[in-house]
Amino acid sequence: MRRVTCQRLTAKGSSVPVSNEACAQVSKRPVDTQNCNRQPCVEWVASSWGQCNGPCIGPRLAVQHRQILCQTKDGTSVSSDQCGALPRPLSTQNCWTDICGVHWRVSLWTVCTATCGNYGFQSRRVDCVHIRTNKPVLEHYCSWRPRPVNWQRCNITPCENMECRDTTRYCEKVKQLKLCQLTQFKSRCCGTCGKA
Repeated sequence: MRRVTCQRLTAKGSSVPVSNEACAQVSKRPVDTQNCNRQPCVEWVASSWGQCNGPCIGPRLAVQHRQILCQTKDGTSVSSDQCGALPRPLSTQNCWTDICGVHWRVSLWTVCTATCGNYGFQSRRVDCVHIRTNKPVLEHYCSWRPRPVNWQRCNITPCENMECRDTTRYCEKVKQLKLCQLTQFKSRCCGTCGKA
C-alpha cells in the first residue's frame, strides 16, 4: 500500500494539498495498492532426531541425524533453492550414548617365533570391547581411535652375536633336504646346520 494525494505546486516551489477532483481533470490517479511477494511462502521443516547410535566419534559420543525439507506453508515439498534465503536448521548433531562407551582391548604378545635373526614375529589379540560389560562389540564402534597393531617383528638381532642354537624343531629335516644354505633356514637352524 501507499498514500496518493493531489497537490498543487506554488510559485515558491512548495506543494500544497488540494481536493482529488482537481487532479482528476489532469491525469489518471495512480494506484495505492498492488500485489507483492507472489511466490509461495516457504519454510524449512525438520523431522525429529534419529537414534543416537553412531557413528561413534569419541568416548560415549556419537552422531545423530534428521531430515531437513523445504516446504510451502500448506506442506508441499519444493526445491531447497526456494528456502535458500532462510537459515537452514542443522541436519546432524553430537549426542551422548552408552553404545559408544568402548575401547580397544589387547592381549599379551605371543612368544617370538625366533630367538634371533630377522624372521621372528609375534602376534596378539585386539578386540573392541564395551567399557561397562567388557564384552566384544563390532570393531567399527572403536574406529574413532587408532587400532593397536596385532603383529610385529621381534628378536631381530643377528644370530652371530648370540649362542648358535636351533629355534624350530624341523632342523634335522632342513639339513636332510640341504636347505641350510638358505638364509631363513640357516638362522633358524643355526645349531644343526653348523654341525659337520
